[in-house]
Amino acid sequence: MSKGLSRRCVIGAAAALAAGTAANAVGIASASSDDIDPIFAAIERERVAYAKHYQSIALTDAAMDEDEAADLHDRQMEDCDAWIEAVTDFCMTVPGSFPGVLAMLAHVEERTTPNLGELFYDNDEQIPLLLASVATAIRNLTGGGV
Repeated sequence: MSKGLSRRCVIGAAAALAAGTAANAVGIASASSDDIDPIFAAIERERVAYAKHYQSIALTDAAMDEDEAADLHDRQMEDCDAWIEAVTDFCMTVPGSFPGVLAMLAHVEERTTPNLGELFYDNDEQIPLLLASVATAIRNLTGGGV
């Protein structure tokens, strides 16, 4: 009998390590987000504003008469403006950690699949802001060596 580590032991340990790493990343991302990284709060604000905006669209579409639809449309436009502001805030928020950078990019992927316009209302302004925030975060996290 060999005194070294068995293949089964090594594979089991590797799986446990991978699971632990994933659990730690989720824990980091879900812990008090403002203390860890401001991007998590910006993502949540965008999600809430997005949901509110699309709820107001549904209410406007379901209006029974023109007066109700006009009132609801005004609210819809306010909610749209709030959502655009939340998206711009999200794009301008510089993540403070690598999990934050990953969360930012994952949120973009989630929201833009399959339509880039689903997150970026004004592509000409918001996409450059997002890219600048990611680049700044990576420079900050790597000591500016990028």
